[in-house]
Parts: sequence; C-alpha cells; structure tokens
Amino acid sequence: MKAKVTEQEARRAGRGSDFIVEKKDLLTGEVTERKLAEVKAGKAELSKLQKKNKEENKKYEVVRILFL
Repeated sequence: MKAKVTEQEARRAGRGSDFIVEKKDLLTGEVTERKLAEVKAGKAELSKLQKKNKEENKKYEVVRILFL
C-alpha cells in the first residue's frame, strides 16, 4: 500500500484568475497537480477573459463564497 503526503500552496496569479493552487508531495517536494482558482462572491459573473480561460483550461476552478 502506498500513501502520499501532500500539501497545497496557493499564490496570487496575474490576469484571468485569482490564485494558482499547487499540490506538492511533501517527501519529494515535487508538484503533483497545478490548477487555477477564481474566487467569486454570491452571483458575481466571470469576465470575458475568465470565461475564455475556463474554456481553454480544464484545471480552472470557480469557488463561490456565499454571504449570509
């Protein structure tokens, strides 16, 4: 049985997304997964650039924050 110990690190991205999220293997330090994350509040819509990035990149995630 193999088990991987991983950590996630998020850093600010440039245009088209808010963050670049990297999942790293703690033992080797190797990046195992990289995705773009866009944070939106409520029913906020994606901009034209964000929609284009989402269509072109399968690893683009929109995270919604709902305020009560």
